[in-house]
Amino acid sequence: MRLGRSIFAANCVTCHGSAATGAVGYPNLTDDSWQWGSSVDDVTHTVLEGRTAAMPAWRSTLESMGGPAAVDDVTTYVLSLTDKSLLATNDESVARGGKLFAGVCAACHGPEAKGMPALGAPDLTDDYWLYGRTRAMIREGLDKGRNGVMPAHKPLIGETPARLAAAYVWSLTHTEKQ
Repeated sequence: MRLGRSIFAANCVTCHGSAATGAVGYPNLTDDSWQWGSSVDDVTHTVLEGRTAAMPAWRSTLESMGGPAAVDDVTTYVLSLTDKSLLATNDESVARGGKLFAGVCAACHGPEAKGMPALGAPDLTDDYWLYGRTRAMIREGLDKGRNGVMPAHKPLIGETPARLAAAYVWSLTHTEKQ
């Protein structure tokens, strides 16, 4: 673990921080929210082979399906997944947004918006938001899309050091199994 921590410090802190808690657009590696899965195999694959997250810009598709307010409706629906007070004050917008979400977004995020780790699509019902859970940030994601890249570290630092770093990263949230 000490060697893995040293490799992490030399190669991963630029994005994930020295405490591995991430920043906007860079995942926190110390919590239990893992966009691509948290098994040993998932984490090892992520570090060795990298990951590319690609959420397309949905504005034109949503607007063609629901008119000019479609992006706002989907944004309100997504916010309502964790803020139930929006249901009472924006029920029509939430209903319209829910229908649009089911027709477009559920393909990756799932019908209950719980995410799909195999695709790297995050859970939209929890408190962890890589880019922030504000109306502006959600709207920006729908307008412009999101493209995140975790570089493959096997070609950068070699397979053994990358595996040691992966073991260290995995240990940050799986201390009971050490």
